[in-house]
Amino acid sequence: MSNDLAVSTRQLTKAFNGTEVIRGCNISVEKGTIYGFVGKNGAGKTTIIKILLGLLKH
Repeated sequence: MSNDLAVSTRQLTKAFNGTEVIRGCNISVEKGTIYGFVGKNGAGKTTIIKILLGLLKH
């Protein structure tokens, strides 16, 4: 894997009112690749995207 990353997270954690909704999320996406989130409702997919876009503080 190259160091030319478009997105990278290490141990990303998010809590709302003391309840962890995301714990230890690690993502590495190289530039030029396609990446998709798949998971059950309530798994935190939208929350992760909002954090990556700067719409939520982590």
